[in-house]
Amino acid sequence: MKKLHRNIITIIAFILATPLMLSAEVRPSEVVIGLDDTMQQQLLNLESIPYWKDSTRLISYEELLVRNPKFDVTDHYSKADYDNDANYWLKFKVNIDHNSAKHWIIEIYDQKIQEIFVFLPLLDGTLKKEIMGASHPYEKRMYDHKNFVIPLTHDIDFSKPIYVKVNSNKKVDLHMNFRSINRFVQYSTKEYLWFGLQYGAFIIMAVYSLLLWTSIRDFKYIAYIGHIVVVCLYSMTNDGVAFQFLWPKTPGINTFINAFLSFAVSVTVTNFIREVVDKKLLTRPYHIGINILFGIQFLVLVLTIMGEVPAEGRLSLSITLPVLLVGLVSIYRKSTMSPYYIIGISFLLIGCIVWYLKWYGIIPHNFFTFYGFRMSVIAEMLAFSFALYDTLRLLKESEHQAQRKLLNQQRITELMHEQVIEEQKKNIELSNKVNEELEQKVKERTDELQKREIQLEELNQQLSQRAEKLGKTNYKLDVTNYNLKDEIKKVIEKRFVNSVVTITEFQDLFPDATACKRYLAKQKWSNGFKCKQCGNCSGSKTGQTFTMRCTKCGYVDSVTSNTVFHGVKFDLTKAFYLSYITLYQPDAYRNIELSEMLDMSRNTISKFKTKVKEAKENKLLIPNFTIEENNTIEIEDKKQA
Repeated sequence: MKKLHRNIITIIAFILATPLMLSAEVRPSEVVIGLDDTMQQQLLNLESIPYWKDSTRLISYEELLVRNPKFDVTDHYSKADYDNDANYWLKFKVNIDHNSAKHWIIEIYDQKIQEIFVFLPLLDGTLKKEIMGASHPYEKRMYDHKNFVIPLTHDIDFSKPIYVKVNSNKKVDLHMNFRSINRFVQYSTKEYLWFGLQYGAFIIMAVYSLLLWTSIRDFKYIAYIGHIVVVCLYSMTNDGVAFQFLWPKTPGINTFINAFLSFAVSVTVTNFIREVVDKKLLTRPYHIGINILFGIQFLVLVLTIMGEVPAEGRLSLSITLPVLLVGLVSIYRKSTMSPYYIIGISFLLIGCIVWYLKWYGIIPHNFFTFYGFRMSVIAEMLAFSFALYDTLRLLKESEHQAQRKLLNQQRITELMHEQVIEEQKKNIELSNKVNEELEQKVKERTDELQKREIQLEELNQQLSQRAEKLGKTNYKLDVTNYNLKDEIKKVIEKRFVNSVVTITEFQDLFPDATACKRYLAKQKWSNGFKCKQCGNCSGSKTGQTFTMRCTKCGYVDSVTSNTVFHGVKFDLTKAFYLSYITLYQPDAYRNIELSEMLDMSRNTISKFKTKVKEAKENKLLIPNFTIEENNTIEIEDKKQA
């Protein structure tokens, strides 16, 4: 009886639970993708293809078959949800119609995927493993195409599931397109034609801007060329053709090139906008804002390199473009700037917005969303080209307006002359006598003006002659003044050792540290350079003044090295003067007098004097302030041209 009750309860529970089970959502763990001649392609993502995430990244294909984990689809797919700390396993079956005359492939769009492993079961029971990705050389791909292409050949056992393993440290797009070869060839041909037209247009813009620069010499054209080159490389990288044609054997470039070029696009567009804006309108707040924007762009690059910001994102552009757009609008309201600059920035900003909407799965993956950013880049380049042309047009219009104003002034002057002539005619008609008097006066006035013109010409000639004489006199005075100064200098130099030279007179000979170093260099290397490290006697100049580099060991010798002035932290002219006083006039001044004279502490003066004396004992290089036969100190002439 109890058994009967249990059976009845079980039946009732089953009947009650059946509607609930039927109403529950059933997620397929295995999908069969049907392909026949009635279709050209099927574009699928993780909403349709079951997947399983391997958070350990250690599971192999054989272990996966043994574990047999549950594959599931997602309710809402977006590129932003990709977990770049895990491997993705995709599982699906392909059912190709037996009567299909087409050949089929699997195409994966995202060229930034680092590694793709495709496991294809064959009819002979073996397993075919295809490996490709951005971290592998381009030549490993089966098809010479920018995307990843897997052919569905006739030797594949389509009754068994196909597994695809995706390994990438970046967020990638897992859209897969099951296409016929006919559709693939047709689409690829048009796509590469589009790329050729796009990059050809970029090259034409760059060459045209270069020609304009050679004739106008305006730096904004160089900035525009730099922006075109960077945008072209950035577009080629995103399209995958850069890896195909520029660095196919160096996949390591793919790890950092996107982050660097995104930063470069932001920097070049900011620099271009800064160059095209009238410098009078770029006030201090605008300069500060531009510098802050450069700093933010560099910070985003650093964070991207550190892995804090997705390398495949467009964060730098998303920050840069709104700031530039707001700044351009505010400047446009104050000036006659071309509106095409605003239009170009707006196009690029719209492209970024569309890209992010597709990134987060808000808008679907289709032709317009896939190529939206590329089209916005072309529109931006065209708008900037129109803007540069419009800038030239505005300049020509301003010139024409100035010419029109000049012509109007000339016409007004001519009208005034005509009015005067008419009044004169009326006066002539009134009276012949008055007319004769007026003619006589006009003639007299004309003669007087001619005489004055002759006098003015004579005066101008006299003034020119006087100016020429004054120029020659000034030249002679300059020469005399120069010789006088030179004689004074020689007099000072003659009494340099024999009597006390004041600090003022000393500064005439050694006005600054450069003069001191020049004198030291002449004394130190008077007999040629000799390396104190290896003894080599051959040296060459370096990028810094008053230094020599040994051609043998590479040692760099400074002019103050191994001298009493090595490590001196106060003015070198004062140090020269102290060394002169210490060596030649030790009793001329006390330390307290030198302290007041040189504005230095007595302790510093005392220490340096001691250092000079020790240097003399240790035979370190000290200025000798010697006198040549022509009674001048051995220093270079400071009057070099």
